Amino acid sequence: MLEPEVKETKAGAAARITLNRPKALNALTREMVQRMSRILSEWEADPGVKLIVADAAGDRAFCAGGDVARLYAEGTAGNNAYCTDFWAENYALNAQVASLGTPYVALMDGIVMGGGFGISAHGAHRVVTERTVLAMPECGIGLVPDVGASHLLARAPEGLARLIALTGLRLGPADCIALGLADSFVPSDRLPALTSALMKAADASPIAAFSEPPGPGTLPDPKAVAETFAGQLPEAIAERLEQNRQDWAQKAAAALRRASPISLQLTLKLLDAARQDSSLLRCLARDLNAASYCLAEGDFLEGVRAAIIEKDRKPNWKPINFASPEVSL
Repeated sequence: MLEPEVKETKAGAAARITLNRPKALNALTREMVQRMSRILSEWEADPGVKLIVADAAGDRAFCAGGDVARLYAEGTAGNNAYCTDFWAENYALNAQVASLGTPYVALMDGIVMGGGFGISAHGAHRVVTERTVLAMPECGIGLVPDVGASHLLARAPEGLARLIALTGLRLGPADCIALGLADSFVPSDRLPALTSALMKAADASPIAAFSEPPGPGTLPDPKAVAETFAGQLPEAIAERLEQNRQDWAQKAAAALRRASPISLQLTLKLLDAARQDSSLLRCLARDLNAASYCLAEGDFLEGVRAAIIEKDRKPNWKPINFASPEVSL
């Protein structure tokens, strides 16, 4: 008998939801999103549930994102509705996590990308470990950093927000905490004991006893980043990065050159819109419009083909057509 892709456990007044696709780095399928939403709704409505703990099987990833291979299969078959429905349901789950009345603890151990970011970083209590690697690399596959990322990045310095969203910069635990994307650092070897303590206490108070300082971060100087990432043209940003001989700038320039021009432009629009209107629900609505555009008019299918399906790493990106009607975000 196959194990469920989402496990649910209750012990006294605490409940635990576990992503269970470790071989696929716990990537979210549509069925997983639907099941997780249903479970959370049931637990929130249950007055006997005082705490929800979210974790994942395996030691490599909390969740590496959505199941883009399935989205590619459906999109190339002309079933765009499946993709947009998946995104809509996924974003609704992100909003659900953010608005839960029951305290929600996300144990963000290992890789946290895309959809994994959405079901953890919007939670009330976010725990990272030394194995945490958080990134939003969607521009590299012709998509945009979605799942309400712009809502959370709107709180960070603008230059750093752009660096993270446009280049898929990988963040360690100290960086996540410094940017407000996580709250506490707990060494991974203490997670089993922390989980037991949380389930026993049925509240988030044990986190403090298990937490430690996360150590130094790796983010570049915010002032230098702000100067380099100013403006609305990805091409100009890439040129300024290439003129900066520091390692972080060279890596960022290479990432911009590899990314979809359409996705980069849309991502700048999403980030700028979130600074004007940081409502999570409206950020998620803009995410859905942008993702749908990437599918129908942009580079999403080509990006997934090049990076994940055929893995030739040679995407044939569409040029930006500034004469075409702008996508409404």
